[in-house]
Amino acid sequence: MKHTCFSIYILAAAVLWSAGGPPVSADQPSISYEMTSRLVQVPTIVLDKQGAPVMGLTAADFRLREDGVEQEIAAFEEVKSAAPADSQPAVEHAGNPPDIPRAGRTLAVLMDQQTTSPRQLRAAFEGVMDLVKDGMRPGDQIALFSYHSDLEILRGFTQNREELLAFLDTFQQQFRVGRLVQWPKGGAITASDPGLPPLTSFKSGPVPGPDIVDHLYRSLIAIAEALRPIDGPKELFLLSTGYIDSENRGLSHHKDLDRALADSQTFLSVVDTMGPVIQPADGGRTALLNFQRQSDLARFADIGNGSFSPEPSNIGNALVQARERFTHYYVLAYYPNEPQLKRDFHEITVTVPDKKDAKVIARTGYSDQKTIK
Repeated sequence: MKHTCFSIYILAAAVLWSAGGPPVSADQPSISYEMTSRLVQVPTIVLDKQGAPVMGLTAADFRLREDGVEQEIAAFEEVKSAAPADSQPAVEHAGNPPDIPRAGRTLAVLMDQQTTSPRQLRAAFEGVMDLVKDGMRPGDQIALFSYHSDLEILRGFTQNREELLAFLDTFQQQFRVGRLVQWPKGGAITASDPGLPPLTSFKSGPVPGPDIVDHLYRSLIAIAEALRPIDGPKELFLLSTGYIDSENRGLSHHKDLDRALADSQTFLSVVDTMGPVIQPADGGRTALLNFQRQSDLARFADIGNGSFSPEPSNIGNALVQARERFTHYYVLAYYPNEPQLKRDFHEITVTVPDKKDAKVIARTGYSDQKTIK
């Protein structure tokens, strides 16, 4: 499957003074402006009330704003992949963007093992195998990450479905009910296949921070940052039993995670690998704690504009459904049309005014530190 990707990065700034203008005092406060002609990509999903993709929209149907200022859509692409065998999406352009073909999607999976039992891990690996078998399409590239005591790459990017299934099956066999979690020595394949993103910026090892809540946020941020150099929208799936963040320690990381995902054009979906645990004999305390645990997990998906699946009875189906949201989406692109006051993050909002009941899921913004003072 091929579609156009917009990748022009030009940074320009100009400070204009008239020849007879007054001198600037050394004590006079200066204002930093950023003038950029970088083409900003905004992957956008539009769903109807039933959750089905809304097809056939044009650039004229969308309203796009940066920091509250309406922007002109310079390039527009509708990407459709109705079936796995479909190798050529339908594409519509507004303007004249550069034609750089890109095939398939970029998918990444993080398996959180900090509090996950061997039984739950086995189910998680089976779910990822279902994603590979039923959700991987021609041209897709998938990488696997894991966090236990260290954050590490289990498998660098690959497009080889059969090899990846064999790899997952090898790991899956390590987790039997009652066995301790022990990774086979030398089992990981950290290098990506030739020609695929090398993940050279990703650093394996211990994750800094005081507790497991902090570790999970930092792990997701590290993966999002590693995905950032890869062009186009990405999908990150978190498989976790979650934690009870009763003191809201994770709130301090919300902005950092939101920005890391937005910068890398990554949508984060979450699958709860534990599911509801109800023990009426304890007066409902377990049910209450379970509700809070799932609410904290759902928060990750909310930050990442993704889906949350609270039932682990069919992890594979949940992953495939989350992935299927990207079988039809739009890419809007624009050149910011106003010099911006220096800020560390520019907020993007996308609406479809004529589709009042539609749910619009889009990139929320981008960071840009390149400013002229």
